[in-house]
Amino acid sequence: MKHGWAAADEDQDLQSLDADPLAWWRRRGRMKYPTLALVVQRVFAGGGSSVQDERNASAAGRVMDNRRAGLKPEKGESLVRARSELMRDRVMNQSD
Repeated sequence: MKHGWAAADEDQDLQSLDADPLAWWRRRGRMKYPTLALVVQRVFAGGGSSVQDERNASAAGRVMDNRRAGLKPEKGESLVRARSELMRDRVMNQSD
């Protein structure tokens, strides 16, 4: 699927919906717009969070609630890690 716009000198690979703008800036943007490319690199390269990160944070919140306020941090971390491993094993067993 293509976008409805196209500049005369625009790269064709940027017009597809699965285009990677950061890759374009690495290849072509640095040559055409060197100063702007530095800004773009910082904006696009920001780390995102994954669904698994969100699940782990949520699990940690459930483990370290008010009822378990006396748990040592190491014990809470062990519980979250054990839960994560159990969930991973469950997913792997479902795919077999």
